[in-house]
Amino acid sequence: MQTNKKISFYFLITVSEPFLLLKDVGMIPFYLYNAGYDVHFVSHILSTDATKPENATYFKRVAGIKFEHVPPSRRIFGFSWNLIKYIWSNAKKMDILLIYFFKSAMLPSLIYKLRNKNGKIWVKCDMDGSSYNNYPSKATFVGRIKNKIFEQFAKKGYDLITAESNMAVDFLRNYYPQSQHKIRYLPDGVDDIWFENQGVTPFPYGQKENIILTVGRLGTFQKNTEFLLECMEKMQWQGDWKIVAVAGSGTTPDFAPKLEAFFEKNPHLRERFELVPNLQHKELFEYYRRAKIVCCTSRFESFGLFIAEGLSMGDYVVTTPICTAPDFVQGGCGVEVQTSDEMASFLSYVMADETALREAYPRVLEHAKEFYWSNIINTLQTYWKELHLIS
Repeated sequence: MQTNKKISFYFLITVSEPFLLLKDVGMIPFYLYNAGYDVHFVSHILSTDATKPENATYFKRVAGIKFEHVPPSRRIFGFSWNLIKYIWSNAKKMDILLIYFFKSAMLPSLIYKLRNKNGKIWVKCDMDGSSYNNYPSKATFVGRIKNKIFEQFAKKGYDLITAESNMAVDFLRNYYPQSQHKIRYLPDGVDDIWFENQGVTPFPYGQKENIILTVGRLGTFQKNTEFLLECMEKMQWQGDWKIVAVAGSGTTPDFAPKLEAFFEKNPHLRERFELVPNLQHKELFEYYRRAKIVCCTSRFESFGLFIAEGLSMGDYVVTTPICTAPDFVQGGCGVEVQTSDEMASFLSYVMADETALREAYPRVLEHAKEFYWSNIINTLQTYWKELHLIS
């Protein structure tokens, strides 16, 4: 879907780490650039970062975006003061402005609307399980006052509000009933342009290996790696099945001794577990291609990108009840489990009989397209047209 190149899209965010460009932080601007927008990425990322060899891949993946550096500063109501000043000086150049998080966007959106009455603002709400508790309770006087203020921003300050899960969308629509029409579901996704450029395609099911794959910073409270170890003890292992755990951005300092203590207690499970250090993107996708199952044991996730990545390579999803679980497993593409007993029971079952995995494989690949950035950005532009952000 093409649009007028004169439409300018500005993304203001308080990040300074170039590796985040491989996530939604970089993918949204990049895919909008490819859709024909004049895209400006305004952040604390230095332009000189692009000249560093360790960052070259990140910037290459989002070529075409116009990067603008704003130095870090103190925060006012959760948003960088220097970025607020940037909005004051440049608001009239911005046709559409993206800011993350409902409350953090309030002051910048107010400044933006004062300076550009025709400008449109999109707020992206990344909400994990703890986010719901951060909204003021309507049961108290102070909560009701705060809620009225928030409701006014939802009605008049924001032109589009998106959340990464249908669960979060339902929560926001119930919380802001007068703004339901502008609260929409928009998941994060995987870089399908990169797939095409790199020739990364899923293995046929018959070429996949007996791998249950998990990815993340192992040992953290969020990732709940202990849950996975509990499952290993309870599973009825079959054949050459094993768990491969890719350490994402690393492991916590106490993870290695915990893992060693686990294997001292369960020496027969050492051969069933492979710990893999942090990988480059293409190397990680080789594991997604080889695996049959992608497994999430997290206590909470705002999205769970590694699950979408696994789906894109045909991996069946087994997950704890994170907020995006219903979106990932719909259509028989996975299962949501509550306890380690349930997860161990299901994994034991499919190890003994892979019929469910094999039959789900084509559905998984089709469902994965919902999480392709090309399709997500098309959906986003449909929302923009419906809500008159663009003509």
